This record gives sequence, C-alpha cells and structure tokens, in this order.
Amino acid sequence: MFKQHVTDSSIVTLKAQGVLRMKKCKALGLSEKITVRFVRVILSTGEIEVLVTSLLDEKKYTTQMFKELYKRQRGVECFLGVLKERLKIDNFTGKTVISIKPDFFATIFLTGLESVLTQTAESQLFDKSRQNKHR
Repeated sequence: MFKQHVTDSSIVTLKAQGVLRMKKCKALGLSEKITVRFVRVILSTGEIEVLVTSLLDEKKYTTQMFKELYKRQRGVECFLGVLKERLKIDNFTGKTVISIKPDFFATIFLTGLESVLTQTAESQLFDKSRQNKHR
C-alpha cells in the first residue's frame, strides 16, 4: 500500500463488495463507496501504526500532525484498557441495567481517583528510572 516506504500517506476509495453489503448500505442510507486516507505513522519504538481518516488534504493534515495526535490519544487508549480490565465485562454483580450501572460508575470513579492519587508517585518513579541505564 505504501510503495516501498516512499510515502506515508495513501488515498483509497473503498467499495462495498457483494450484493448483501450493497443492499445493507442502501437500506442504511449510506454510500456504497467511501474515500479514505491511510496514514502510516512510525512510533518512537519503531512500531508502525496505520491510521484511517476522512481528512484527505495531505498538505493541510500532515503525517506529522497525525503522529502528534496519535501520541496524545495513546494515554486515553491505555486508560480505556485499564478500565476494560477492571470492569471485567463478563463479571458484573448483576445482569440488569439497574444492577450494572453502580458497578460501572464505581469502577470509573475508583480508576479516576487512583489516577489522581498515583500521578505524583508515577512521575517521580519515571524521573528516577530515566537516570538508570536499565529501566
């Protein structure tokens, strides 16, 4: 897709394949085609992430902008991962909305509280580990 790493961005038109998918698009009032942009972002770890966006203007929305936005989003994704792990979706105390809501909100509250309480300690540990050769 990215032609021997010459480009970090590629604009592609995707089309619904198959009669059923085309009918479903029509029933939902959606177009059978959509033009998107694939943006390749190389992270500081060397990992490659491919992002998909409807922002097609490569001059206005540069690959570097996407890299910066991805870095900022990463913290949110990690937080959501922690929430998913702590919520244990299959392990609520009840099976009705009324019984699940308190579990959900208590988990959100406690996770947020923990973040606030441990923020200082985490930044101190990070600063100390930065001084060590082996983290």
